[in-house]
Amino acid sequence: MGTITPINPRVVFVSATIPSDLTEGKLWYNTTNNSLYTSNGSSYVLLAEDLSFIQKQQLAQDVNILINSAGASTTLNDYDDMFLDIFSDADGLSDTIDTTNTTASFSISSYLNQSIITETAPVSSSSQGSKTGYAGMKILVGDSDVICNSITETSGSNAPTGVILDSSKNVVATAPFISHTATFSTPYTLTANTVYYLSQSGSGYTGTYTIGTGYPVAGTLLSWTGGLNSSADNTDFYSILSTNITGGVSNKIIQTNAQTITANPIGHQVFSNNTTAGTGTITYNISFDDGTTWITDQALNTKNTSVHDGTEMVIKLNLNGVGAGNTTEASNYAIMLFY
Repeated sequence: MGTITPINPRVVFVSATIPSDLTEGKLWYNTTNNSLYTSNGSSYVLLAEDLSFIQKQQLAQDVNILINSAGASTTLNDYDDMFLDIFSDADGLSDTIDTTNTTASFSISSYLNQSIITETAPVSSSSQGSKTGYAGMKILVGDSDVICNSITETSGSNAPTGVILDSSKNVVATAPFISHTATFSTPYTLTANTVYYLSQSGSGYTGTYTIGTGYPVAGTLLSWTGGLNSSADNTDFYSILSTNITGGVSNKIIQTNAQTITANPIGHQVFSNNTTAGTGTITYNISFDDGTTWITDQALNTKNTSVHDGTEMVIKLNLNGVGAGNTTEASNYAIMLFY
């Protein structure tokens, strides 16, 4: 007979009582009911009844496989009971995102529940001249914080550097102008109801100005309230054409195109890599009849059993959050269907 090697008791517990060691992943064989349990980090759950945490790991692994496959430009796997995509662009790597019905903003491989807009300065006919120091615009931020991603100078200007100055005209962020746009490596948060200056900076560059522009001029998330010439406020327009900002936090959705599935699932579980802040949250809605019937506000990483019949699946990821700081960001999704 061969030698029998016992399983290390530090990994698998065999007893009639629940082990005190709750380390995630450890196993317990219950000798009272002859059943196998595994720890999820806080309790032991019966393997035959609760596999949700394993399913979450599977979905996460499949998303990572898709990310790696995208990087390697390889042929992706097909699944009968699993659908997934990463937000490599607005349509997603596998073109599953319905951009017409998606209200979330796409930015650098993720979707946000914030608006990304370009605020345009009140530009009219202009003149050019040599400038040293600052030449820019004075702004007043609206009732919510916004994030300044970049500023763009007028086409007739050639300043080397773009800057953001606070209300005391202290420089708080800088970036080089490249093709007339200065993009901040770390986008700068502009505080609600606060004055800032968006400006060119340098020595002996060509600047642009317009005489007699009326202020204030309201934008969507900020107001243009004047100009900046050297270190002095000015009623003229100076050199800054626009700014790209992120703000206006509100509830948004990411909606998929209809995807054909095996008819009439009895359960579903969605995974999505996401980041939330403040009171931001993420849930999902799902339809199996191309949007005629919806099952709403389902929790991620949970096997949900609310279903209806159908063969055309649509998912909405709900990026929930209203007001400054209550943000949600998602970079992918995966769904497992049960039959």
